[in-house]
Amino acid sequence: MTVVMQSIDPDRNRHREYGMEIQPTLFGEYALIRWWHRIGQKPQKMEQWFDSMADALEAQDQVIRLRQKHGYARLVPGGINEPHT
Repeated sequence: MTVVMQSIDPDRNRHREYGMEIQPTLFGEYALIRWWHRIGQKPQKMEQWFDSMADALEAQDQVIRLRQKHGYARLVPGGINEPHT
């Protein structure tokens, strides 16, 4: 599952995107691949490996909650943002 979040505030010149996806590895583990960047720039990437899909999903949920606390809204299919609280 791919998750993409954005934080856009033109008044603060803030145009950021953060994305994640979980993929199986060749070794039977699961990789949480994360990327972030200023929109229009080259992204930085990071991988975290987990023994189970459940552990990878838990880590992904933690990152989603943290990004929402920092003002990111999750993009849904069709380009409509979910409201963040």
